[in-house]
Amino acid sequence: METDRILLRHWHESDADVLYEYASEPEVGERAGWPPHKSREQSLEIIRTVFNNPTTWAIVLKATGKVVGAMGYGPSCDSSLPSREGGKNGGEILFEGTPEDLKSCKRSITARYI
Repeated sequence: METDRILLRHWHESDADVLYEYASEPEVGERAGWPPHKSREQSLEIIRTVFNNPTTWAIVLKATGKVVGAMGYGPSCDSSLPSREGGKNGGEILFEGTPEDLKSCKRSITARYI
C-alpha cells in the first residue's frame, strides 16, 4: 500500500537498526505500551516474531526510503496492555502546522525523518 509520501511494506530483518533507533527512545515505547528496546538484537527479534505476520507493516517515508514507524491490525495487535485513549489520558500533541515547519520541532521523533 502506498500514498504520495509513504509506503507500507512488510518488515525486513535489515530494518533492525532503524527499528532500534526509534524503539530505544523511552517515550516511543511508553506510548506504545512496551519498554524501550535495549539492543539491535532485541529489535531484530521483534521483527522476526511480533512483526512477522501478514497484518503488520513498516511505514516507510518514500522520499528517504527510511522506516519511520509500524502499524498493524488483527491478532498481532491483541494485547493485555492497558488501552490507549486520546485526550487527557492519552498522547500529547507535540506539533501543529506544516510538514516543513515540523522539521524544527525538537520534541518530535517524526521531525527527524522529514
